[in-house]
Amino acid sequence: MSSTWQDDPWGGYYAPTAYDSRRDGLPPDPRTSEGGDTLLGRSVRKFALSGRGVQCREYLANAQLGIFDLLAREDDPDVKQQVDEWGGDTLTWSSLKNPAVAMETFSHVMLFFAIASIFPLSILAVIAVLEEDPHPVLFGLELAFGCFVLYKLARLALDRGWVKDKNDTVFNRRTGMMTLTRKGKRHEIPFVELEAGMRHVLQPPSLMRYHLFLYHRPTGMFAQHPSGNEHPYQVEVEWEYMQQFMDISRPLPDVPMFEPVRHKDPVTAEHDRRTGRPERYWRDMDYEEARAMQDKSRKAAETFPWGLTREEALSVGWQPSGYGEGVADKGQPKGEVAAENAGSSA
Repeated sequence: MSSTWQDDPWGGYYAPTAYDSRRDGLPPDPRTSEGGDTLLGRSVRKFALSGRGVQCREYLANAQLGIFDLLAREDDPDVKQQVDEWGGDTLTWSSLKNPAVAMETFSHVMLFFAIASIFPLSILAVIAVLEEDPHPVLFGLELAFGCFVLYKLARLALDRGWVKDKNDTVFNRRTGMMTLTRKGKRHEIPFVELEAGMRHVLQPPSLMRYHLFLYHRPTGMFAQHPSGNEHPYQVEVEWEYMQQFMDISRPLPDVPMFEPVRHKDPVTAEHDRRTGRPERYWRDMDYEEARAMQDKSRKAAETFPWGLTREEALSVGWQPSGYGEGVADKGQPKGEVAAENAGSSA
């Protein structure tokens, strides 16, 4: 995408620490990493991901198509402000370590209990009439009202900014760093030093969810993707997505979320100019069409032989969906598609 690193054709937009796979190579493979023989270290080695580098590129398989509702309101001043403030150069993983997220979760729980109490209260009201004893109803009303008051107080605290929005894990494309909180302090870890594994989390009612787990063996620090997946292949896709996002030798992943900010990232803007990618590829697309494309992308990702390069996968009969990075349907010349495919296999 660019010339040599020393030339810095991007005018200092990216920090010297930004992750460039051509210069830095791939993040370490947990299966061959040495040291850090802790419980977490052994776990990430045991459940290491099979994929190496960016090979499958079926990012649409995991994309949140709900963003189409937001894209439809692109002229809304509030939406424009959100896009401008984000800029597309960071990805954030939120968890209950963030007080604002914890308070948001608490407010939803209180509202749920307040609403859910309506049905049992109606039963208690019938019992109270039959037994001529209002105490059960009064007790139920007190609980429901208390939950609603707690909900309103939580929302007020969030709206007034009394609860700080902090402690998220942040991935910065421009600096190449993952920033996280440990023991009350913020730490920066080079993305290229992270090992990727899969965590299995059993959620009620007896549902297994698979999470992307990133581990920094030298320090023992780690981060877990907050969203669980139904299938292991989705974790492989998520890890490729993170690598593509952080790698400044590649454009931003071509999913709807990034389209309003692609022009802000120099490498991505140059890629789109060179390949003739339509500026409004996703924004001018019908939601149902995008959903059909996503179904094909999921099938392709599910059948990808993880552990092989893209070139090897194609040679054994794997069929991509046609909706990954730099595909011909977005205006990219076939010769450049082939060149990028070959480059990603290196």
